[in-house]
Amino acid sequence: MVANFKMLKKEAALLCILVFSSCLIYLALYKSFYNVDIGEETGISSVLFIMTFGKYIYMVAGLFLVGFTVCVFNHMRSYLVGKLFSIYLLFITLVTCLIAVYGSGNCFVNSLNEILLIISNVVFFHLVGRLTLITKRNLFRRSKVIYCLSAALMIGVVAISEKFIRDFHNEMILLDYAITIIVLFINLAGSYKHSTVYSRRQILWLGTGTLVGTVIFIISRFLPMFAVVAISDSPGEPQYAKMQLDNLDFMRIHFPLAILVGIVTATTFLLIKREYISLGDDNDLKLYIGGTGYLLVANTLFRVFFGGGIEEFVVFNMIVILPLFIYGCKSYKQKAAAYDSKMLEVLENERQRLSIFLHDEVLQSLIAVSYTVRSDEEKEKLSEIIGEIRGISQELYPTIVEDLGVDESLKILLDEVRGDYNVDIEYQYTYPAGLLPEKISLTLYRTVKELVNNAMKHACCTYMKIAISEKNEGISCVVSDNGKGFRIPEDDELIKAPHMGIYTIKKQIAGLGGSIRILSDTKGSEFQIYIPMR
Repeated sequence: MVANFKMLKKEAALLCILVFSSCLIYLALYKSFYNVDIGEETGISSVLFIMTFGKYIYMVAGLFLVGFTVCVFNHMRSYLVGKLFSIYLLFITLVTCLIAVYGSGNCFVNSLNEILLIISNVVFFHLVGRLTLITKRNLFRRSKVIYCLSAALMIGVVAISEKFIRDFHNEMILLDYAITIIVLFINLAGSYKHSTVYSRRQILWLGTGTLVGTVIFIISRFLPMFAVVAISDSPGEPQYAKMQLDNLDFMRIHFPLAILVGIVTATTFLLIKREYISLGDDNDLKLYIGGTGYLLVANTLFRVFFGGGIEEFVVFNMIVILPLFIYGCKSYKQKAAAYDSKMLEVLENERQRLSIFLHDEVLQSLIAVSYTVRSDEEKEKLSEIIGEIRGISQELYPTIVEDLGVDESLKILLDEVRGDYNVDIEYQYTYPAGLLPEKISLTLYRTVKELVNNAMKHACCTYMKIAISEKNEGISCVVSDNGKGFRIPEDDELIKAPHMGIYTIKKQIAGLGGSIRILSDTKGSEFQIYIPMR
């Protein structure tokens, strides 16, 4: 149930990412249309589509950041640095998406972006302190107070003065990042000499990444900006289009700044990934980013070649999202099944190792000690302890199955149960001759033993039947009794139960690709188990 719940959360996350990405693409494209006058004399107006290179890059970055942020949060929220990094990414993602949609043409959005950037830098400042283990140093504590006060002051100025943010928006952004970088470098450099080897390595990584990003930011400020402009067909001789394009200039600040943020973010992620998490075998990041990239390419081609309004856009994206979502669901299910199988294999190996240790080390030592004890009372206590340990060792890993096979092992087990509980047990084993694989033999033995013990303890039955036979290139095992029956619980109830026997059985059988069906009423219970041999 836990694995299924995690899988449902991942499926819901994937669906939210795909839907949000489609909405972001539509808004970014929709906001790139402008009504313009073609000429004063003709009085003809037309629709101008402007998608700047920088704005398109922001749309791409926003799409990838959405999936990246969700993936990082899922894998790293257990750690404080993971939470801080996820919050930092969330603010950066919001700013990127707002720029992709609105550019710099909206004063309120500019103010909101500035506030989000200032807050993200405050979060990043604390994240760097945690990563480099300098949060307890006096220099960091003092600079933290000064830095947070300056950030609060800038947020107040941005929130109060609309005219100020309109005239000095770019300058405020540069000032905020300049203060952040300077304060960080002062703290990293001042703490380097007295730091541990671990902290020095982190400081060098972060310092180098920030320095490289700053140099590239300065260089990219002087690079030319490009734009793609398309004018729809209109009657008459088209003349020069009259339109205010001042909002294209803001990319000279935002685009280089995005490079700086990207380099710093990548450096921080590599540090955190190396120290805290491993995504090497995980497909979430590939699926999230690959899905958003696929949506971007599909919608760009749809816009260029077909155009269309919102109705066509919605239908098109529903068709595009469906196969992505189905593929993601299948991928998660396959991964969950592989994970369960691997966990059962590891658990079986650990059981075998512990069983051997108890039998060969602990048990033999106790037997040796028992020979030196003279008191009959102490010998009796040691004998009881030896018997209990021998029983636990057999419970963990029943070596009798390896020695005699599952058929003979079950006969011995059922003979013991008949003698202990005075119950009539009918046993049939008609599977063709030949040794079964070890995993299947152990699972069958443990399953029958658990079901028989449950029936003896809880069902108050007087008759049981165990039948093992061949069915559809697999093994069929039916265990039935004439007890008082029980209400069949769900998996989440089984997990919370004091004894997780039935839940463990279901997981072991599912790990072998099999299935179990439970029938129960007041006349008795029946467990129908099937394990494929292929």
